[in-house]
Amino acid sequence: MNLEQKRQIIKEIKNRTKTCAYSLEVQKDRQPELLDSKFGGVPYWDMGKEYPTDSNGNKLMFLAQINLSHTRSELSFLKQGMLQFFIGLDDVFGLDFDEQDKQDTFRVVFHETIDESITKGQVMNLDIPYSTDGQNDEYTPVYKEFAGDFEQKEDYMGENDYRFEKMFRQLAK
Repeated sequence: MNLEQKRQIIKEIKNRTKTCAYSLEVQKDRQPELLDSKFGGVPYWDMGKEYPTDSNGNKLMFLAQINLSHTRSELSFLKQGMLQFFIGLDDVFGLDFDEQDKQDTFRVVFHETIDESITKGQVMNLDIPYSTDGQNDEYTPVYKEFAGDFEQKEDYMGENDYRFEKMFRQLAK
């Protein structure tokens, strides 16, 4: 099989496996505000809700948030609100190996509406752990607050996908 034939097969694999995906990219050149999409730092939090804790009452650490009103998504359900991710303070970032979908040592939170009057000071008064305070360094994959930009992209099955080789062989016949 020559190089051009391989390129045609890969082009066909991309055509068959093309899908809509979303990318959250770190923007190191911009300091995020409380309501921005970001990694680490102080999260937005609705003061009318109880802050996420594990079953022992320990407050979870903020990992990331996506302000959906700031995204360039074309999907109607992604036009507003705040999607947030929190993790436990342990060496596996809250992963429960036995029950990986049990939201005890991690939490995914969605705020349908955002109260823009909430301040960073109000959230800091909740006495929550921060990934950027130097005290929890061993328990977080995020050591600094970074702004994030969320956008819709096309994605394809890559060569590391377990199905790639099988599809490549079928198309090569």
